[in-house]
Amino acid sequence: MMTTMKEHEVTQTYASLKKAIRRGDPKGAVTIAQGLLVENAGELWTFLKAAASSEVSHTNQQTAVFVKALFDNWMLDENPVFVAHAVLALSDAPKGTSAMDYLPRRVD
Repeated sequence: MMTTMKEHEVTQTYASLKKAIRRGDPKGAVTIAQGLLVENAGELWTFLKAAASSEVSHTNQQTAVFVKALFDNWMLDENPVFVAHAVLALSDAPKGTSAMDYLPRRVD
C-alpha cells in the first residue's frame, strides 16, 4: 500500500527542496526530489523548470536550457536519473540575482 503525502507535507517538502538547492546541498536536494517524484512527476518538473529561473543567477543561462533538455529526455524515457541530474545542475549553479528579481512585485 502506497502512502501519499498530504498537501501541507508536499508544500513543506518543496520548501525543503528549494532550501537545499539554494544552499548548494546536492545530496539532500536529490533525496528530497526523489521523494517528490513518486508523488507527482509533473509538479516536480514544473518546480524544477521554474527554479532554473528563480533560484539561479540570471547570468547563468545554460542551467535553464539544460534543465529543459533533461525534461525533454524525461518525456521520452521517464528515467529518474534525469530528475537527479536536473537537481544537481540547480544545486551547483551560481546563485544570486535571479530573473524573478526583475519582475514587478504586486503591492496590495
